[in-house]
Amino acid sequence: FFANQQRGLPLGQCPDNDGHNVDTMDGLVLPVGVALAGGSPDEAASCAAVTRSSPQLEQYSAVLATMLQGVIRTGELPSIVSRTAAAVGLSAGRLAASKSPMTA
Repeated sequence: FFANQQRGLPLGQCPDNDGHNVDTMDGLVLPVGVALAGGSPDEAASCAAVTRSSPQLEQYSAVLATMLQGVIRTGELPSIVSRTAAAVGLSAGRLAASKSPMTA
């Protein structure tokens, strides 16, 4: 993003994806702020897209926002995580045994 900005590209064209570092966990930092402020899952995904060009990151941002807001609302971490995993076609056992798709 910032390298593109320095080259003079319009801000809307600055999000980038190097195929290695963009799709990582640090891309979820800004969407967490949106989720904690009560933004919608779509707003969290849009926030991720401001500095990253990654449809996968946008998808995970929306899921994370839904999960965080559910935990804050109910205080029930295990049940919210299980429901969220099921909603995206995963199980807790499968999650524990798999490699994270968000790591470089």
